[in-house]
Amino acid sequence: MASVRLYGGKQDPGSGPPYTHITPAADTPAAMERAALDLIYRGMATQRELAAVLGISRGALRHRLRRARRRAADPLRAVLLRHGSRVCGADYRLAWLHLIEGRSLRQIARLGLAVGTEDGRSPSALRRRMRRIRRKLERAMA
Repeated sequence: MASVRLYGGKQDPGSGPPYTHITPAADTPAAMERAALDLIYRGMATQRELAAVLGISRGALRHRLRRARRRAADPLRAVLLRHGSRVCGADYRLAWLHLIEGRSLRQIARLGLAVGTEDGRSPSALRRRMRRIRRKLERAMA
């Protein structure tokens, strides 16, 4: 997957239009989505240009942007950032990967990124853990 890279939120000096900062090494799907949102909202690129550079259809780009907006508006993200200490280390890592980085629970399980538990390879076990984490974060919001 490609990733749009913004260098410190600015265009890399001397390298042309900002939307040409596309690299094949993606940090996370969420990083690409954030960068794409940033480029579009600042008027540095159109959806058509970004879709062409990323090699996806405009419809797929619109879907990713809609998902990024929805994820950014999730109040649990802010609670995790403010009250993450209420969640233990392994659960915090799982919540970070899922809520902040935007990785799917299936991807987290498949890559073995949920360390610290014996059930880290099972997507259904990760869903149960995320439900517990969400309840803890929702209590922190109240």
